[in-house]
Amino acid sequence: MPTTGAAIPLVHGAHARSTHEARALAQHVLESSPLTAHLLLKLGTSGQGAGARSAEIDNQMGRVTMRAHFFGTLAAVTMLTLAGCNKAESPAKVDSDVAKATASAEKKDLKAQENEARTDAAVSNDLAKDVDKADSKAVGAAADDAVTQAEGENKIALAKCEALGGDAQKACKDQANAQLDMVKARARSLKANR
Repeated sequence: MPTTGAAIPLVHGAHARSTHEARALAQHVLESSPLTAHLLLKLGTSGQGAGARSAEIDNQMGRVTMRAHFFGTLAAVTMLTLAGCNKAESPAKVDSDVAKATASAEKKDLKAQENEARTDAAVSNDLAKDVDKADSKAVGAAADDAVTQAEGENKIALAKCEALGGDAQKACKDQANAQLDMVKARARSLKANR
């Protein structure tokens, strides 16, 4: 960065100590920064008087200086922040973090296994109930079928008993009805046990 020889104090805003210092600073910036030189040339060709141009230059220079300070500070903060991101942890802290993560993972695995065991038990229980219910329905249906069949056979037997006379007819009907009662009793017993 070229300099004009003498050290030039920083000027903030329009607080220049004198017009001479502001012009010296403007000359220094003109030589060192193409963007500021462009601004100064633009201000110089606007047709304003020398005093107004000097005040405007002071104002522009103050803004440029404030921006430079702002962006410099922002860059420093960013660098410090990024430098702290990749800091290696101590072995003790790493071991502690690994132990915590391992304990957490084991706890979650144990909880998942318990949930799985509970679910399996519930499914087995539901399945057993469903099988019992199905067995009960099957037994009930078989018992009802046996009773229906026995009733049909009873009617046939009673019809045959009509061919007999007297005590033989009565004994035939009693035997047919006893057979039907025995089948009905067995069906009730099977249904009660289910």
